[in-house]
Amino acid sequence: MARAMESRRVEGLILRFSGVCPSKLTDDQKEELKAMLHEKDDLSTKEVQELIYNEFTVQYTIKQILVILKKFGMYHAKSYAHDYRRPDDTEDASISTYKK
Repeated sequence: MARAMESRRVEGLILRFSGVCPSKLTDDQKEELKAMLHEKDDLSTKEVQELIYNEFTVQYTIKQILVILKKFGMYHAKSYAHDYRRPDDTEDASISTYKK
């Protein structure tokens, strides 16, 4: 720091740091990840974390996964319980009986 001030005076004291670390994934990898997330349905943040590690060998924390999802315009919420005993047309049947 002292050498910077000696050589460049006051301008040498100005830090040249953008404040943000570069992303671990490239822009192409992010687009590929976004396409993969749109193909799959109902993934938890832990599953997204594992998917990123398995596909790109990059380790992110859950907080970083949430930031990535937000940048993609996606959201996270408590998952909907899928009951295997429930018929596929249950919602349609209940609506049709209600309208009668």
